[in-house]
Amino acid sequence: MVAEAPGASSAQHSPTPPLSPWLQLMLAEIARKRAEREHERAEAARRVLERAAEQPDTHTANAAASAHDAARAAPDAVLHMSPPQRGN
Repeated sequence: MVAEAPGASSAQHSPTPPLSPWLQLMLAEIARKRAEREHERAEAARRVLERAAEQPDTHTANAAASAHDAARAAPDAVLHMSPPQRGN
């Protein structure tokens, strides 16, 4: 069994000095601003989800219509293509 040196206990001695009151205030302000930004981001995400749930999905409807138009036009485009030319 190894005996500890007197004063080696981490409970008795801290390697860093206590924070000054000014530094404690600055750290509290940084933490407050970070929490505020996180709250704002969460609220913005919630609003986006609510708007998406309330409105019909026009992007999907437009994409489906575009795909339908492209599918109708594709056979015509293929008919107008000339066959590949091979070397003489």
